[in-house]
Amino acid sequence: MSLGDGLGPLSPHNQQKAAQALRSHVTAITGAVVAEIRRRAPECGDGTVLREAAGAIVTNYVDRIENPQASRLDLLEQHQLFGAAELHRGRPIERLQAYYRLGGRAAWQRIVRIGVEQSFAAAVVSHLAEELFTLVDDLACAAIDGYQDAVATTNDTLTVWRRKLLHLVLSSPQASRHAMLEMARLVRFDVSGELTPVVVRLGGSKPHLWELDGTLVESAHGWARVLTPGPVDDRWEAALRTAFPEATVVIGPAGSAEAAPEGERIAREVLALARRGRIEAPSFFRAEEHLAELLLHSDRAVLDRLAAKALRPLKKLAEPERRQMLETLGSWLDEQGSVEGMVARLNVHPHTVRYRLRRLEDVLGDQLREPRDRFALHLVVRSGGVLG
Repeated sequence: MSLGDGLGPLSPHNQQKAAQALRSHVTAITGAVVAEIRRRAPECGDGTVLREAAGAIVTNYVDRIENPQASRLDLLEQHQLFGAAELHRGRPIERLQAYYRLGGRAAWQRIVRIGVEQSFAAAVVSHLAEELFTLVDDLACAAIDGYQDAVATTNDTLTVWRRKLLHLVLSSPQASRHAMLEMARLVRFDVSGELTPVVVRLGGSKPHLWELDGTLVESAHGWARVLTPGPVDDRWEAALRTAFPEATVVIGPAGSAEAAPEGERIAREVLALARRGRIEAPSFFRAEEHLAELLLHSDRAVLDRLAAKALRPLKKLAEPERRQMLETLGSWLDEQGSVEGMVARLNVHPHTVRYRLRRLEDVLGDQLREPRDRFALHLVVRSGGVLG
């Protein structure tokens, strides 16, 4: 008698016999599914991933033939993730649904051949068909659920992922290039070209971050950081000004993704100099305009020692005259000794300028003539160095 003769629903014994007959063909059924999908849909990509997914489906199918109570929860959850992944890769769910149809048909054709070889009765074949296409429908529905859930949360998810990418790029030490590229692919942000870090000290107004669509941005605790694709041109400058009213915005140097952490560090340090009054800068400026000042302040202890040495002759002066001499020295250095330039800069009479210069000569003497000493004075004055 063939398997299932005269039967309605399969008995436990015949369930096990049918499962046993199919289990020895799991690899062949899986291979047929993979081959058909790759033949009809060559864009499906990595055959290894496809084979693993198909193998898990066929194995679960056979397990349920043997034991209808066998769990399918993990498999359904996995295919919900497959559905969500389609959205994140920018692909329509219909593509994945086509794979289920192609795979189900290929599996059924192979199962029919096995049934013929094993002389399965009509009742058994009917049961196997019902189980197979119920499984295919369940997986297709799970994928749709995953896709729709991803659509419902895509904005929040993309925000989290874009913030994660910002951290990966700007962290020190920086994340691996593979990790950055993989996350960049998910959020559709190009990290292979030039990037520009921007550091923002927020003002009283709430930032309008929606103006920065196309960038990576986060804002918290009075600060914001932005990563723009490419250099900050007129378009991005306008967007940054609109997004951060009443804020201090410093644009860091543009460069590769690997150079972005250093670019942000430079922007932060230049902003710190501006906040301490070491440099004069507007509320919106580029860090590269102040690299010389940043270099001057890169080692404050050395700069303080240099100031103490270079300005030591001024210590004997009273405070008002000392300040006047420092002001005169700065003007003399910047105007390269031009009395006319100093008059305009200091807004005093030419006689006053000449008197101050004679006084400066009395106090500093050879330091004004020796190139090395004059260079030291210029560094100290430009850095805002003062007597201790």
